[in-house]
Amino acid sequence: MTHGRGLIEQIVRQAITDGHISPDRDPATETNLLLTLTGLTPLIELSVIEPQEALTAVDQHLNRLFTNKT
Repeated sequence: MTHGRGLIEQIVRQAITDGHISPDRDPATETNLLLTLTGLTPLIELSVIEPQEALTAVDQHLNRLFTNKT
């Protein structure tokens, strides 16, 4: 699990370097937020949220993350 987190953070760092993510974003924080979004599955299964609501949350976060305003 730790290796997987490290790999995601590496991808986020590379996206920052490549200009896909704004350089003012903290790679560790963004990695944690991305991993948190994967935790929506139990909420869907327990009918706490609807699948479309989860998809909207993921889409909004990714749109914010990859909007480079530099």
